[in-house]
Parts: sequence; C-alpha cells; structure tokens
Amino acid sequence: MKAATFILVYLLLSACTPNRNIEQSHAEDLTTPTPAFVNTPSAPARITVAELINRVVSAKQDAFLYPCDLNSQGEANRAKLRDIRSQWLVREQDARYLVAPDGGCVCPSICVLTVEDAQGSPPNNFGLLVLQGAPPEKLTWLAKGIDLSNTTLSWLNTTPQITFKNSDGTSEKICSVDVNQKPGRLTTACSDGQGKKLPPL
Repeated sequence: MKAATFILVYLLLSACTPNRNIEQSHAEDLTTPTPAFVNTPSAPARITVAELINRVVSAKQDAFLYPCDLNSQGEANRAKLRDIRSQWLVREQDARYLVAPDGGCVCPSICVLTVEDAQGSPPNNFGLLVLQGAPPEKLTWLAKGIDLSNTTLSWLNTTPQITFKNSDGTSEKICSVDVNQKPGRLTTACSDGQGKKLPPL
C-alpha cells in the first residue's frame, strides 16, 4: 500500500514539473525582439490665421506654443494680437488662408508664417505673412502666389530665413527677412548660400 502511494505521489509531482523543452522554448520567446510599434504621424492640422491668433490669445500664460507663439508673452501683447486679428478679419477672407501651427512659422524677432491659399491652384498657392512686433504692429504679406512646397523656415540669430531647395534637397536660394527703417517696410536679402546675391522675394 505504501509503495503504491509513493508511486502515485511521484507520478503526480512529475506531471507538475515543467518540461525542459517548454522552458527552453519559452526562454527563446523572451529573447526574440518584439517588432517596434511605428507611429506614423498624421499630417499637421491646419487652421486659419485668425484661429492661430485666437489660439495664442486664449492660451495660458505658461503654455508651450513654440514655434508659433507670435511673441505673445504678456497681456499687453495679447491685446495687440486681438487688434491685429480684428484688422485681419476686416481686410482678408480668413477662411481661405491656412497655416500649420506646429511648424508653419518662426518667431525669432518678427514672425514669418507660411500660409496656404485654399482657393488657389497648387503649387503656386502659398504666401509668406509677417507679423511685425514693433509699431505699427500688423500682419503684412511678404509674398503671395508662390511655390513653397520645397522650402523650410528657420532663423539665424534673430533673423527669419526662408530656404528654397532643389529636388535633391540642396539649397537653391536663401532669403533673410528684415524690417527696413521705414516703418512697415519689409525687405528680403537673398543669396545662393555661397555668397552670390539673388533677386529678393
């Protein structure tokens, strides 16, 4: 009886012991790298110029709105932005002009916005809109009806730059945006990046 009991307990314990092959295969499974999840970013949302200004005006004081912050720090600047928005809405058909708030502008000193004309025919349906921070504060068209499909916005020190690129990604034309001493007069100085001057925008 005792021998039969011993054999039964031994068989039960053996049945509960993991099979060595299963342990090995499980260990191999753990070392197999899991394919990384690739999150393909969706196209950046585009909003109208007035919506962009309203987004800045309505944001909390410590909100992170870079790069399209529109130099909005302080309540006085926000009041100016409200006035600029009102002027814009009177002057332009806001619904047709779209900007990407997460990359369609730079604001090192003055703000330059890449604006798409939703009613224009691509690729020449883009423009560059400038928000001047110094009096008189206003939105001014730097260029309209141009092809900006192969361009990037950046800045050097406090000067906004627009870089037009060739199909192979090399720079074709680099234009710096500045405000002339005459109030409200915008100027661009363009070159090929190698010192050769090119016509302004």
